[in-house]
Amino acid sequence: MKAIIEGYFTVKNDKVLGLQLIKKYIRVDGEDANISYEYYLAKHGSDVMVMPDRKGLEFILSQVATTTPKAKGQTPDSMRLLDSSVLDEIKKSGFIDKFKR
Repeated sequence: MKAIIEGYFTVKNDKVLGLQLIKKYIRVDGEDANISYEYYLAKHGSDVMVMPDRKGLEFILSQVATTTPKAKGQTPDSMRLLDSSVLDEIKKSGFIDKFKR
């Protein structure tokens, strides 16, 4: 979780690096990379600090269950996907504060 948070702030604070990563891993260039960068930070950037939506997780599990037998019958609760204790602990520790500018 800490790596995801640190990665988000690194990309947010270093647009050149963010664009390089988008170009490399999403395999888009030029304006498409810039649009991807701006969309991600504007639409989803702050979401790294909140728990995912239950309905979204249920949808993903239902999709995975179509090809993965182990996922059948699983719920966000049974997989402990909505346990906020780790994120709460990270927030309380001050870890996030070192990245905010």
